[in-house]
Amino acid sequence: MLKKLTFVCYFICICIAHFSAVAVNCPSTVADASECLGVVGCVYLELLDRCEPCTEGAYYDSSSKTCKSCPSEYPNSAAGSVNGKSDCYKPCETIPVTGGHRVPSSDKAYYNTQCTYTTQCNTTGATNCSNMGFHPDGDNCVPDVRECGGGNGFQFYANNGTFTQCYVSSCTNTNESLIPQGDYVCNGAPYGVCMTNAIPCNTTTPGLNASACSGTISGNATLNGGTYNLSQCACEKTSVSISNGNAGEKCFYNGTSNRFDIGCTYTVISCNDGYCSTDGQSCVTVPENKYKSGEKDCVQCPAGSYRSGSETKCYWNNQTLFTDKNGSFTIPASGKIIAK
Repeated sequence: MLKKLTFVCYFICICIAHFSAVAVNCPSTVADASECLGVVGCVYLELLDRCEPCTEGAYYDSSSKTCKSCPSEYPNSAAGSVNGKSDCYKPCETIPVTGGHRVPSSDKAYYNTQCTYTTQCNTTGATNCSNMGFHPDGDNCVPDVRECGGGNGFQFYANNGTFTQCYVSSCTNTNESLIPQGDYVCNGAPYGVCMTNAIPCNTTTPGLNASACSGTISGNATLNGGTYNLSQCACEKTSVSISNGNAGEKCFYNGTSNRFDIGCTYTVISCNDGYCSTDGQSCVTVPENKYKSGEKDCVQCPAGSYRSGSETKCYWNNQTLFTDKNGSFTIPASGKIIAK
């Protein structure tokens, strides 16, 4: 009998401790059990002859008007359940993952619902790279840098949500230079792409408007800080019309107009009748005392001969003094001797 009384006192103490903070107002005195059963959330404890709310970890079952233990998957509830199993919940806790955590949107999930999470990743500390972190990939955090090229380079997670192409820290080919890309650094070394120091302009040259040349593109584009200098790229044409003749043309690329229109030079091919070239680049009226040789060249008349005005040939006249082993002489006043 003593043991039973001891148990009853212990039970009563526990119940009072749990029920003291309950919001459900159960009748403090009852004439019979029916008065308690008529109040949602309250149950009649026959042993104590009292009307009390459900304890923590239990829910009020309206069909039996009793408190029942919460299901094992949702073992918790606040004292004073009135809504049935929906008052039962399981705790939702932060879950550590490599490179970050899965953080619950709420600290509990109620009956028949699940914990929901957002993946939060560390922004620093990825393997091998001093300034790289992690980014979410589903429920996991993955490094912002990964090896590529057989271990000779890295790919970096970019702001657009994709990985970059494979970047390296050095170039093995002597005619290439490393061009760092952005702020990508691993192990203290900048990473980027290897670019050829000089490429023929007649290839697919970045920035060059090849359609602007109707002739042949020549020259080399040289690398300058990650872009190619196109100033030595030229468009060569075999024959264009110039003033009083035809010539080959070579014009260099203009990065402002994106056309081949600067530093043009010409190589005369032929001059029209009455014109010749003294510099190989233009056709001029045949100068006095010179004659046109072939298609284009201006040549000095032979020694002592003349050409002027509308004359097409060089000639000697009576003003020319000839000298041979017998002495000096001139030709008759009215005479001319064609020299060239």
